[in-house]
Amino acid sequence: MATVMAREERDALTGLHRTETGRMRGVVRSGCYDFPRGHTLVWNGRADPDAAPIFPLSAEIEKRCGPLRAEWMLRRGRNLCVFPNLVLNDLASTHLRVHRPLGPGKCEVTIWCIAPIGEPREARIARLRKFEDFFLVTGMATSDDLVSLNVAQEGCAGRAARWTDFARGAATVTPGPDEDARALGINPLSSNASWELETMYYGLYRYWRDALNAGTPNPAMAQAAE
Repeated sequence: MATVMAREERDALTGLHRTETGRMRGVVRSGCYDFPRGHTLVWNGRADPDAAPIFPLSAEIEKRCGPLRAEWMLRRGRNLCVFPNLVLNDLASTHLRVHRPLGPGKCEVTIWCIAPIGEPREARIARLRKFEDFFLVTGMATSDDLVSLNVAQEGCAGRAARWTDFARGAATVTPGPDEDARALGINPLSSNASWELETMYYGLYRYWRDALNAGTPNPAMAQAAE
């Protein structure tokens, strides 16, 4: 975040060319949801919504979608994981990611920057530059995230501890929708008051477990069939 801020000051970046840093500075509200069938969502408010590439379309969005949905589109960022391997990310820029496992220890990630048809030229340019600068392999976020992901993968192979602790946020989790979810008309299995918490992963792992069990023959039934 310090690097982003220093670059923006050095280059005198304004308007759409800034990076929205409210989530990194911890000055905005955030939350996370655990949905049925393994889907998860994290969200955060935008401290500087006018830095988002979609902001020039604010009047049209509010007219077409109404004030509540426009609030989520214009003034909140989201990262939605659709089980098992699709990500819709709307933070510095908006993109889709697909994860394709190639074998043990190897995964191919394909990413596409997406945009509304007909958005203003300045917004399209800002969107592409933010996408390149923040999310591609040499970007501000992805290179940093890859280190964490690789270390986490190494940790999964550890043998000193049998279980990985996912208890962060267990004391504050709310069963079902919170106030924000109810207002929007969505119905998560659980909600929590920060996007840094781990309770949203419970449903993902439960669904993954159930999917594995559904594909595993019951030993007693297999023996009877023989």
